[in-house]
Amino acid sequence: MSATIQSIEAILVDIPTIRPHKLSMTTMGVQTMVIVRVKDSDGLEGLGEATTIGGLAYGPESPESVKITIETYFKPQLINQPAGNINTLRVMLDRSTRGNNLAKSAIETALLD
Repeated sequence: MSATIQSIEAILVDIPTIRPHKLSMTTMGVQTMVIVRVKDSDGLEGLGEATTIGGLAYGPESPESVKITIETYFKPQLINQPAGNINTLRVMLDRSTRGNNLAKSAIETALLD
């Protein structure tokens, strides 16, 4: 029997930049990343990450939206699913949710880890 996904956690982490990054709409002194931790029934753990820059002023996803998407929409779909069937899981997420590619990528990376 293959291992199943038992838990998914999305954690926001603020990382100071070496120097301020000046964008057209803002200056950033901190980069917020989303770290995703997926644990399976065999006790294995995988990590993924999603990094946006400039939040919603720059692109369609922000660290906060990635966290909410993973915890509210993806987690209920993925819990108890086979952890090793990554392509099937990705198709399932694509069918249920348009866009949100950073959130999907963070989950996929954690499953591959």
